[in-house]
Parts: sequence; structure tokens; C-alpha cells
Amino acid sequence: MKQKTIDSTKGEIHLKNIIASFALFAGLVTMNNLAKPVLESYSSHVFELSAMYGATTFLLWMIAFKYINKRFK
Repeated sequence: MKQKTIDSTKGEIHLKNIIASFALFAGLVTMNNLAKPVLESYSSHVFELSAMYGATTFLLWMIAFKYINKRFK
């Protein structure tokens, strides 16, 4: 039987992914808190502002996960 070797770098990569995900989550929470007053002030443009907020959120997620996967492979 072959014994599996333990690679110490995998634990480090896993920790970096957790830290990057937490930083992304904190950024999204901050963006949400900043967007609330704007959405309340311009209630007639809720659809447009919500679409822009959703697109920005999606773009941040895509950039972050592309960076995480590229950086920590």
C-alpha cells in the first residue's frame, strides 16, 4: 500500500482562501450599507439602482473568485 504524504502548503492555501472570502464578504456588507441610503433617497429609480448594485456585486464576486483560483492554485 502507498501512504499518502501530507502537503503543508495545502493548509496554507486553504487559510488564504478563507481570508480572501472573508474580505470579499466584508466588502459586500460595506457596499450594501453604503447603497441603502442611496436607494432610499432615489425611490423612483429603485429598479435602475438595484440593477447596478446587482451587476457590481456579481462583478466583484467574479473578479474575487477568478483571483482566488488563479493566485492560490
